[in-house]
Amino acid sequence: MAIPRKRQVGTSLTWLGFNFYLTAGIVTVAPEKVHRALAFAEGILRGATVTFDQYRRFIGLLEHMVLFVDGDRTFMYGLYWDNYRRGLRYGPATHMKFGDFQFKALRRWVHTLMQRGGCYFSSALRSSSIPIPKLPECPFGASDIFGTPPRYSQIISLFSDAFATTTNGGLGGYAHGSFWHIPLNADDMALMHITAWEFVAIGVNVIIFGPLLEGHEVYLLADALASVQILASNAARAPTLQVLHELLLSLPEYKRLQPNIFGSHVFGRINVLADAASRANFHIVQSICSQMGILARQLKVTARALEFLDHAKECV
Repeated sequence: MAIPRKRQVGTSLTWLGFNFYLTAGIVTVAPEKVHRALAFAEGILRGATVTFDQYRRFIGLLEHMVLFVDGDRTFMYGLYWDNYRRGLRYGPATHMKFGDFQFKALRRWVHTLMQRGGCYFSSALRSSSIPIPKLPECPFGASDIFGTPPRYSQIISLFSDAFATTTNGGLGGYAHGSFWHIPLNADDMALMHITAWEFVAIGVNVIIFGPLLEGHEVYLLADALASVQILASNAARAPTLQVLHELLLSLPEYKRLQPNIFGSHVFGRINVLADAASRANFHIVQSICSQMGILARQLKVTARALEFLDHAKECV
């Protein structure tokens, strides 16, 4: 066996462009890479001409540094979209085009890169791309890493659904005897795919019920698998869903429920109450609740929820 000196890596090591400071528990990226990414982003914001070949290298650099924001994929929202599709189709010399959504994402990265060039090893535990191991009993509490546990033992289930035809539709939600409904017209139906409307219904559910549920463990239940996958991974691929996901994350009602809010998929037969609410079949809701010994009541949709709906349609 080699002598002890040869079996030690020292206080730091460099691997794949990252500097690992072992004794401090910190990982950083080479400063020149941070400066290069910052200069490129600022150039785009100033109106510089950028080709797909240059832009693709820049995006790869940002992907390298997503770890510094706890693996938060929302930092990459808008940065692929049509630019990548056009670049892959027309070649490396294709000129990139940027709009308000891309500029917003780039300003967010500039702000981040001016503040940090690394993170603690423990950030990996908060990354959505890394499974969280079961922690052993230890002097510090799990809340030091994963946030404050719920104050109340009762678990809350919020069901939501969207219904659409070529001429009309609706959004609906149900939770523990209370339900709501928002009708949608033909123009609304043409604006977004039903998958996107399912996600909007989740946001409305959070706004209507959220203020009553702070301190509880809350589950957002939907039969649209794509919506639940976005909540679980904190990442959306489709541009429309990226816009809607950002709107949901920005809701103060959603933030106040953190970190005890979760998304979960349910099959259509289990989601029957929200499905009936979305279709305005209120007699079905009343009948099922009556059979379960629950007093059903229809809630008035708040102005705040309608503002969120209008904002979602405007942004899309």
